[in-house]
Amino acid sequence: RIVPRAQLTYKTFEFLEEKAFAASAYGFLEGETVEPDGCYLFVYYQGRISRLKRKDCTFWNNKRGDLITLPVVKGLWGYEFVALD
Repeated sequence: RIVPRAQLTYKTFEFLEEKAFAASAYGFLEGETVEPDGCYLFVYYQGRISRLKRKDCTFWNNKRGDLITLPVVKGLWGYEFVALD
């Protein structure tokens, strides 16, 4: 979904970690080289740990506890969503 820039705000999150993942409907063969399909980004925000699914690992350079800025949009009932990929 395309979000108008006027609705985006940038908020600060505490970086915890980022992990690459690979998924397959049929599993992987032994010895097969597997390319990652995306990354899970773990952040701490407003007293909660959240896992965000992304296409690429872009925060590999950060250390646990670093502050990162992510775009946030408010949903229909006032819930906030991180606007990634």
